[in-house]
Amino acid sequence: YVRKLADESPESDFTSTAAINKALRNLKNFSIVGVLEDMDGFVRDYRKMFGPKLLIKAKNANPVSKRRQQEEITDEIRQIVEEICRPDIAVYNAVLAQAKSSRESV
Repeated sequence: YVRKLADESPESDFTSTAAINKALRNLKNFSIVGVLEDMDGFVRDYRKMFGPKLLIKAKNANPVSKRRQQEEITDEIRQIVEEICRPDIAVYNAVLAQAKSSRESV
């Protein structure tokens, strides 16, 4: 998310706090932002804002069971992935918190 939202070039350090903050600032330019954890809220907000109802189908489901996933993804692998994705996780968590806050205020 950060590389795209911060409009960073491939050579830039998109893991920096400055890049993350720029991505978060740029998110404010969007009329609406949704998260997977609250697709119903996103669809509802979209309809309120633009009129038509969205039909979003879940097509990208993991064929591996939750139990099998937990067996395959060790703590070491999880830590590596979380470090690689740290900037994007920071942006996602901010959007998630914002979505939760806006839903609670309605």
